[in-house]
Amino acid sequence: MNATVATEVVTAALEEPTNGETLLKETAVMEELTNGETLTEESVADLEANKDEALPEASTEKDEAVLVEDDEEASLTAADNLAVDEKDAGKTSITPLFSGNELPFFAYVREKAPKIENDPMAVFQKVVSQVTQVMEKDVLPEKVSEVVAEKESKEVEAELAPLVLPKGERWAVSHPDIDLSGDWKVVVSEDFKSQYDAYLRSLGQPQIVRSVALSIIGMTREHTAQEDSGRKLYIKGTNARGIWERTLKASGADFNGVHDYELGPDNDHKHGRVSLITADSEKVEAEAWWENNGKVHISWLRGGKKYGGGDFESRRYLENEGKILVCESKFHPHDEGREKAAICWKFERTR
Repeated sequence: MNATVATEVVTAALEEPTNGETLLKETAVMEELTNGETLTEESVADLEANKDEALPEASTEKDEAVLVEDDEEASLTAADNLAVDEKDAGKTSITPLFSGNELPFFAYVREKAPKIENDPMAVFQKVVSQVTQVMEKDVLPEKVSEVVAEKESKEVEAELAPLVLPKGERWAVSHPDIDLSGDWKVVVSEDFKSQYDAYLRSLGQPQIVRSVALSIIGMTREHTAQEDSGRKLYIKGTNARGIWERTLKASGADFNGVHDYELGPDNDHKHGRVSLITADSEKVEAEAWWENNGKVHISWLRGGKKYGGGDFESRRYLENEGKILVCESKFHPHDEGREKAAICWKFERTR
């Protein structure tokens, strides 16, 4: 069945108020015009154009009603249908509407219609039911298939489209090949312990504190989850002191040439900042971005007052084909006379 024709027929039927009697009248006229021949898609336009001129005036007088007797050889004529009595109209039914290439509403079988004990609207309801069945079987699946095919085509085009990487030195997103997500445990060596002791000493920690810290450093674990193409990096650190969770939000150059940061008066970058609480329970302002073509994640925690006041910088990246997560940490004291404290953490992937 042609989907376009079926759609037009159903639309026309639903837009114009119709009942069983008027439907039978139009059916009879269509059959009279075509001399019982099956309508096709090519001829329906001419019939519709001349339909109004061909309609005879229907009699509204009850005494003019004619009901055809039961006779297997008889068929309903245009005059018979136009003169159906309102009382008996509800007893008239029509046979199934669709067969082969015949068109809905016009391709009625020319034979005596069986009688049914329903009201006049039953005729129209039966027509709507049969049209609905055809729509569900032929028209709607075809339309759904077209929509699905179009959607799949667009998705394939999007996947095959070349990815335009951000421009500039600082990105809001990571390189498509980079994902810092994973579970990690700290790699402890004698060289690392020496670095860690020097780092704590630069932060002003006494010998007893440093000794305890060195004895439990091997318990340090981290869980990282990179989201939204690297725009978010969730970090959950665990050690003997407790758990420290934070989410770093990156800003900078994005895909399609979009930038979400601006340059300050000294031509320095001004990135978006979020508030978070440090492992020392201090409230600081955090900002982040990606460097080295989206392969190195940079973050700063600004405004800390502990350790004499200063900002913490971290650089995270992968080594050894993603099996090692490196975190270079540096403390920048607000007092320019003090020396910076630095340490390089390495974590081995456990998952």
